[in-house]
Amino acid sequence: MKNKIIYFTTSCNLKCSYCYEREEYEHVQDKVISYERLDEIINEIVQEKDQIGCIILFGGEPLLAHEQLFYFLKKLTTLGLTNIPLNMATNGTILAINDDIFEKFVSLTKHLPFSLEISYDGCYHDETRCFPNGKSSKQLVESLFEKLKAISYPFRIRYSLHKKALEDLHKTFKDIIRIIIEYNPERIILNRIYSEVDPPSYEDSYLMQGLSSIYKHLHVPLCDFVCDECKLCNKSTKELEYIGNSSKESIIPGKKPTFHDFTKLF
Repeated sequence: MKNKIIYFTTSCNLKCSYCYEREEYEHVQDKVISYERLDEIINEIVQEKDQIGCIILFGGEPLLAHEQLFYFLKKLTTLGLTNIPLNMATNGTILAINDDIFEKFVSLTKHLPFSLEISYDGCYHDETRCFPNGKSSKQLVESLFEKLKAISYPFRIRYSLHKKALEDLHKTFKDIIRIIIEYNPERIILNRIYSEVDPPSYEDSYLMQGLSSIYKHLHVPLCDFVCDECKLCNKSTKELEYIGNSSKESIIPGKKPTFHDFTKLF
């Protein structure tokens, strides 16, 4: 089995403080996958449907290419390819701002095995996930949580763990509890910011004990820290196939993809 990662656009409407290789990213801005390439990818999916574990809709911010994204989703439905799991990570701002895009997105995905992941930086969102003019996106993202909760649309929060978040774990734990209670996410994916924190620091016993306690009391999975207790996921390793406008590249299990793996696709 392999996961297909379709790179819809290189563009993003935020300027996050920890975005990797931001300066190098500038020269490929505003690249969007073509409809012709999407048709080719869909034909590949028809041929390989029994070998695909998941299709990941990727960017940049994938909803900046919402027309191409919706075209792809409609095609999958029309062809009856509605059993393949789909996943998309988004910064949430476009779904929060544009009600037409929000309603169309919900309409196209609510009957599909679709996992929506929304990036969120908790207590430090105001500092790290801003628009190019410096304005924070936190209020918009939390308004999207409210919109999704109001219609019982399942979503996941991709919660970034920064150096500051680990330096004040009590504050971080309180914030995780708050968003679980207020917004009822399907799960929280704790996203490690490797540019700020070395991986060994995640073995801190207080961190593990705190997250384990939150899971036991609120029963919301906290990926990847309570896996031994939760056991909901299939953690089997799959080959990753990145697909862009003009090419694709396979990343073998265990190899961490780089920025250059993405830019080769355009």
